[in-house]
Amino acid sequence: MNKILLIHPEIDSTIPLNIVPEETTHWSITSINELTKPIELKLRKQGSINFNDKSGEYETVAKADKEMLDKYGKNYFFKYQKKVLERFGKYYSGKLLIFSFIDELTGLPKLLINEFVSKNKNFTLVNNLFDYWGNQSYQLYDKHPNTLGHQKIAEALFKYILDHFLINCRELQSR
Repeated sequence: MNKILLIHPEIDSTIPLNIVPEETTHWSITSINELTKPIELKLRKQGSINFNDKSGEYETVAKADKEMLDKYGKNYFFKYQKKVLERFGKYYSGKLLIFSFIDELTGLPKLLINEFVSKNKNFTLVNNLFDYWGNQSYQLYDKHPNTLGHQKIAEALFKYILDHFLINCRELQSR
């Protein structure tokens, strides 16, 4: 099965979009859900606001991430995620497309993803696939893509896949 991986470092999250929706999970390059999710749940039970409309921030996520960063340090998360990527690369040999909306990968996340992609000829990284960040008409109030934003992202992704992976399909489409 081919996979599509959405890199979204602006909010420090990465969402694998599998061809089979039931397999979709959330993965964050600067966080470890097994550690942060229990803290988020505890904070919500204590009355902490999940999303603050005024600040546009996910407060419980930010607090949980900060608590884990303070406890373990940033390098711990990157070492952990590097191991996750290495395991994935070891057991998955199909084609994989990793993309970001704008050229937003910087620092350790960029090094980690570039190293991961460079180790397998079937893995591809595309930066700047579609800049939905630059147009508020593509966004919900919390900066996630709205229906139009999802449509534009899907169109950009479809075009990229046709142009780079399914060249024969592009030729058929033009007939």
